[in-house]
Amino acid sequence: MRIDVTARHPQRTVLVTGASGYVGGRLVTELLAAGFRVRASSRRAASLQRFDWSRRVELVEADLTEPEDVARIMAGVDIAFYLVHSMGD
Repeated sequence: MRIDVTARHPQRTVLVTGASGYVGGRLVTELLAAGFRVRASSRRAASLQRFDWSRRVELVEADLTEPEDVARIMAGVDIAFYLVHSMGD
């Protein structure tokens, strides 16, 4: 699927996992500018509060190795960006 970020998308919800990272944080900014509703995920939701956009998105905390957490944060999502990498144990 190709997403035109220059068009307006007011009714679509996008999940960005790894939103506290370099790419994720910038992607959230672009998605908001395009009119998407954004749900930003991190292992620690408090780590997302440092971003300017943190009050305009739904902040969620999740352990993506837990199926229940994944199901919870995916509920109602139209598009998901998985931007998480393994940091080891």
